[in-house]
Amino acid sequence: METFSEVQSLGPCSEEAEAALTDAVMLSLWYGGLNRIYVQKFREEGRWIFEFIPDIPRECFRAWTWDNPHMRASAYYCKAVFSLLATASMGVIWGGSCVGGFLDRMEHTAMLENLGLLLRSILIPWGLIVIPFFVLSYKRGYRVWISHYRILAEALKWGQDADLADRVRMEEMRRAVLDWAWNSGYVRYADHWRLKYGRGGRRS
Repeated sequence: METFSEVQSLGPCSEEAEAALTDAVMLSLWYGGLNRIYVQKFREEGRWIFEFIPDIPRECFRAWTWDNPHMRASAYYCKAVFSLLATASMGVIWGGSCVGGFLDRMEHTAMLENLGLLLRSILIPWGLIVIPFFVLSYKRGYRVWISHYRILAEALKWGQDADLADRVRMEEMRRAVLDWAWNSGYVRYADHWRLKYGRGGRRS
């Protein structure tokens, strides 16, 4: 069985082929069978497992591959809030442990003697670690993905095309077609784009 590492690169597509790969054509290839091939090939090589494991290609875990737009919207929302919640939870856990140590010491010493230590134990880590991470997560994670979520949610609300409205999905799909699918031999271009295997039509 041919593996991803054994596929010989066929080089980049021509400019004409890239220009002809419109959103409609790309979706026709994807729903015509490329989506199933994409999932199956990664599963055959045991790559459909957790993202944080080294040497596992990240693209097969991205939400853009999910054909269900409601699941994609949920994934975008989770990607937006996860880093914020993780950072806030880290700060709360650290603060709770400091308060617990403070209460234990109060049994043996006066409160004022330990109050300064408590404040330093909380404020210094928060100032150096928690708050910077929270701001970074907000700028690089939340603002980006909550915008994608809102656009997709709005499209679903008003009955618009959930694929065409989801620019993250379309951009990643284009990369997959022009790179992985092209160099793996699953798509070809000769006056028009075609899928080597599959039905070649977009779902209704």
